[in-house]
Amino acid sequence: MRHNIFEILLGAIILALAIFIAGYAFIYNSNKVGTHYLIDAEFGRIDGIIVGADVKLGGVKIGRVAQTSLDKISFASKVSMEIDAVIKLPKQTEASIASEGLLGKNFIRLKIPQKLQLPISYLEYGNKIAKTTDPASLEDLLGRALFLINNNGNK
Repeated sequence: MRHNIFEILLGAIILALAIFIAGYAFIYNSNKVGTHYLIDAEFGRIDGIIVGADVKLGGVKIGRVAQTSLDKISFASKVSMEIDAVIKLPKQTEASIASEGLLGKNFIRLKIPQKLQLPISYLEYGNKIAKTTDPASLEDLLGRALFLINNNGNK
């Protein structure tokens, strides 16, 4: 009998702990509702961009890549980004794909033009960034360098 009471007590403690952890996870995640908004951008290619990649403005992380997909009609690579709700991006914001270095991770770099059209309107949930720049591939960069070297040698 004493053995059964110990098992019941141990089971109750484990159940209470499981309920506590589930409640904590629910409260933690419910506090994050409304802390970001989604915007989209389309690129010709998104080399190295994965879900969870950083979205940076001026070198500061302001969001993350939420989803990547391929548009079935235009065959453009579509990137959905979660942006912190406190950051209001103008509609003229530009997006490009950059790297943290030669062997670093790729991320989305956002740039706000210095001269904005007045009145300033902001991107909202579901809007798309109109101006994007595809990443430069290593092959393209080497080809340009060889072209410049050959042209300078021919003069």
